[in-house]
Amino acid sequence: MSNLRLKEVANEATNKDFYNSFFTASRVTTLIGYFGQLISSITEFHFIFVALGGAYEPFFISNLIPILAGLIAIYIFEIVGVRVFLVRIIRQIVNRDFTGSERKMLFGFNLIFVLVLCGSNLGLSVLGQKYSFASKTNVTVTDKTHQLSNEKISKLQAINNHFDGLQNDLISNYDNSKISIANTFDADIKALKNSQKKFEDLDWKFNEYTLKIDAKGEAKTSDLKDLLSTFNIEKERLRSDRKTQINTVSGTYDNRINDVSNVENSNVDLWIMVQKYTMPILVIFILLSWVAIIYNEIFLKGAGQTIEIKEVAKKPLLIVIFISGIYEKIYQLFYWIVAKVIGNKKYRFGEIQQDIVKYQIKQKQTGASPIILANNLRPIGFNRNKKQPNNNQINNQTSGNESEDLSENKSMNLDVDGDRITVTVPTEKNNKKRCVNCGKVYTYKHWNSKYCTDKCRIENWENRTGKTMNKKSKKS
Repeated sequence: MSNLRLKEVANEATNKDFYNSFFTASRVTTLIGYFGQLISSITEFHFIFVALGGAYEPFFISNLIPILAGLIAIYIFEIVGVRVFLVRIIRQIVNRDFTGSERKMLFGFNLIFVLVLCGSNLGLSVLGQKYSFASKTNVTVTDKTHQLSNEKISKLQAINNHFDGLQNDLISNYDNSKISIANTFDADIKALKNSQKKFEDLDWKFNEYTLKIDAKGEAKTSDLKDLLSTFNIEKERLRSDRKTQINTVSGTYDNRINDVSNVENSNVDLWIMVQKYTMPILVIFILLSWVAIIYNEIFLKGAGQTIEIKEVAKKPLLIVIFISGIYEKIYQLFYWIVAKVIGNKKYRFGEIQQDIVKYQIKQKQTGASPIILANNLRPIGFNRNKKQPNNNQINNQTSGNESEDLSENKSMNLDVDGDRITVTVPTEKNNKKRCVNCGKVYTYKHWNSKYCTDKCRIENWENRTGKTMNKKSKKS
C-alpha cells in the first residue's frame, strides 16, 4: 500500500501586484463559498435523513442507514459536484484550455456532470429547506385544542348529570308530598262524610258537617297549590344554577381554546414568514459558493499561479495510531501471560517482533555508474560516532571491481523504483543488559533477568545476606 497521495498545489505567484491586491478578497470569498456549501449540506442531510426514517430523538438508535445516506449525498453533491467537476470546467474556461478534441470532449462531459449534480444540489437543498419547516407550518389548531375541548365536554357533562339528579330528587319529593297531602285530607273528608250520614234527618247537624267537609276540601286545594308553587320555585332555581355553571365553564374553556388558537396561528404565521424569506437567502448563498469558485480561478489566473499535482505523504489518523497502540499493549499483555504460564525459554517477545530498518540508495540511470547514497541518509556500515565519509568517498569505494553487490545479500530485500533502491534490513531488538554483580554486558533471555550467570546470582545473594549457599547433593 502506497504511503503517498496526490494533491493539487498552486505554485508561487508570478504577478505579485495582482496577488497582493486580491489575496484578502480571495480568502474571504472562499470562506463565503464554504459557508454557502455548509448551509446547503445541512438542508440536504435533513431531507435525506428524515426521508429514510431517521429520528433526532433519540438520535443514535436505528439511524445508521439514514446518517450514511445523508453523508453520501453531501459527498456527491457538495464535493464531487461543486469541488471537482465545477472547478474543472471553470478552470478550463478561465485558462481557455480547449486545445485538442480530447479536452473539448472532456469539457462537454464535465459540463453534463456539473448540470446534473449542481442542479440536483440546488433542488435538493430547496426541498430540504421546505421540509425543515413542514412540521411548523402545517399545524392544525385542533391538534393543540383537542384536549381542552374534551375537558370542556367532560365538565359540562358532569354539571348536567349533577343538576339532572337534583331535578329528579325535586320531582320525586314533590310527587310524594302531593300524595301525602291528598291522602291526609281525603281521609279526613271521608270520616266527616261518614259522620254526616248519621245526621241525615237532622238538618242543622247535617249542614254543619257539610261546612266542615267543604273547609277540608279548600285546605287540601290550598296546600297542594302551595306545594306546587314551592316546587316551581325550586325547579327554576335549579335551572338557573345549571345555566350559570354551564356558561361559566364554557366561557372559561372557550377563552383558553381561543388563546391557544391565537398563539398557534401566530406561530404558524411566523414560521411561514421565516420559511418564505430564508428560501432566497439559501439560494443566494448556494450561488455564492459557485461564484466563489469562479472568483478563485480568476484570481489564480491573474496572479500567474498554476496548479500542479504533487505527491505528499499520507498523515496517519490519530484514531488509527491509538488503535494500533492498544493492540500492541494487549498483545504484550497476553504474551506476558503466556510466558508466565508456559515459561520464558520457549517464547521470547524480543525474537517474535523485529524492527525493519529501511535505507534508500540513489542510483544513476547509466548502468556503468556507481551507486550513490541519497542525501541526509546514514550509510550502512559506518559508526555514527565517527566522522562519516561523504558521497564522493563512497562513490570511489564502490566504483571499483571490488564493490559489494547488494542484490546478492540474502539478508536484505531490494526494491528498485526508477532511480531509487529501497533496502530493507531486518534487525532484532537490542536484548543487552549489564550484570548487577560483575557489571559485564550480556544477552538476556528474560526481560526480568539481572545476572549474567548463576554464579553471579549466587555470589550477589551471599554478599547481600552474609550467608553461604551450600548445594546439597541429590539422594540416589
